[in-house]
Amino acid sequence: GDPVNLTSAANLDVTTTTGINGLDISPDGSRILIMAKPRGTAGGYGAWEVPAPLPGVPRKLLGEGQVGARWSRDGSRLAYIRAGGLAGDALWVADADGSNGREIIKASGGVHIHWPTWSSDGFLYFIRTRSTIANLDQADTFRIDARGGVIEPVVKTERRAVFASPMPDGSGFVYAGDQMTAELSLWWRSS
Repeated sequence: GDPVNLTSAANLDVTTTTGINGLDISPDGSRILIMAKPRGTAGGYGAWEVPAPLPGVPRKLLGEGQVGARWSRDGSRLAYIRAGGLAGDALWVADADGSNGREIIKASGGVHIHWPTWSSDGFLYFIRTRSTIANLDQADTFRIDARGGVIEPVVKTERRAVFASPMPDGSGFVYAGDQMTAELSLWWRSS
């Protein structure tokens, strides 16, 4: 069919960068999470929910600087980043509607946390980098239990291991990496 613009009547400016995260579709397919702000405003971006598949009234889930949101596999929780600029980023978990947020990784040392994603066993995979945009610097993949705890390295490299996506059955994960060249390739690793 013909494409339908889901945000044209929403009065939102959608971010043009994907350094922290892209969009996310709810597990039931009825909502889309985007990084946006009210059209024409000078403030920062936040997480907005847009009905899908047809246009509808968007709803702000998280405030300015609370971005990179992803729903858990069952749709009951939300992981997001509290962007911290030079201080680094913090990782938070909240209820699916954005309420009851709880910090599970504090911002520190200028380290940035980007592209969080949920595994079926309740862990959050993410990349850590010093780059604030485009994830072009050295970046490794880590994970943490969504309830909090110890940050565990998953893929360490001298180059980049980014955009991890755990397999739904828990057998492993796919990620993009460039261990041998300047180009990203897809890699699979067992759990």
